[in-house]
Amino acid sequence: EVRFYPKPVKDQLNIELPTGVHEIEVFDLRGKLITSFRTNQTKFTYNMSEFGSGLYLFKVSNGESSKIYKVVK
Repeated sequence: EVRFYPKPVKDQLNIELPTGVHEIEVFDLRGKLITSFRTNQTKFTYNMSEFGSGLYLFKVSNGESSKIYKVVK
């Protein structure tokens, strides 16, 4: 199970992922790719302090499938 919290996020977004390697892509609402990274961690914190207020889309892919999650800042 993938979890993003708190909702809404202030500066630090906590992310929980299943075991394995995941690619995470972050988009704004216009579909512009802001950043992307790979991780094999199951729990980590992502710094969103530089992001403006708004809605962001986090696309999580594991090589077999992908899903998009909405995150409000």
